[in-house]
Amino acid sequence: MTQATPRVTPRKRTVTLPEPIRAAYSEVRQAIDRWQVKAGRRNERAVVDLLHTDLRPGDTCVDLGAGVGLATVFMANLVGAAGRVYAFEADPNNGPRLLTNARWCGLAERITLATSTTPPRLDDYFPPEQPIDLVRVGPVGDEAGVLDGMTRTLAQHRPTLLVECRSEAGWHACARLARHGYVLRDARRQPVDPASCPPL
Repeated sequence: MTQATPRVTPRKRTVTLPEPIRAAYSEVRQAIDRWQVKAGRRNERAVVDLLHTDLRPGDTCVDLGAGVGLATVFMANLVGAAGRVYAFEADPNNGPRLLTNARWCGLAERITLATSTTPPRLDDYFPPEQPIDLVRVGPVGDEAGVLDGMTRTLAQHRPTLLVECRSEAGWHACARLARHGYVLRDARRQPVDPASCPPL
C-alpha cells in the first residue's frame, strides 16, 4: 500500500510595486496594446492578411459594421496620412469607443465616423466623383441591403470588397456580385463558384 504524498500549496504573496514602477509598467503595457491595434494583432488573421494585401498608402476605404474600430484603426494605419477611412457603425455605444481607439493610436485624423441605424447606402453618402478603393463589410446582418446601396459605386469605382458572410442570405447577396463582374474568393483567396451557394 502506497502512501499519498501530501500536497503543499504555496502561499500567494502580494507584492506592492512602487508607484514609479507601476506607472512605467502601465505605459509599456499601453504602448504594446496600441502597437497591437495598429498592427492588426487584435483582428482575425484572415481579415488582417486580406487588408494588408489590398490596401495601399493613399487609398480611400470604407468599414461597414466597424464596431469599436479594431479593423478601422488597422485600415487607417495601412492607408497612411494621405489615405482616408470612413467607418459606419449602427450601435451608438460603439462610436465613441471607436474614436477613443483611433485617438489612442494617433490615427483619429484619418478616420471619419458615421452612425446609422439602417444599412448605409454608400451611393447616397458619397458623391459620384469620390473614388472608393476598398469596402469591408463586417457582420452587419443585412449584406443584401448594404450591397444594394452601393450599385453605382461598384459600377463606377470597382472597389475591392471584403465581405464577412455569416448566413445563407449573406452568401446569396455576395453571389450576386458575380453579375457585376466580381470574382468571388474565400478568405484563402481561392475562387468560389456562385452556383455552389445553397438555395434559400
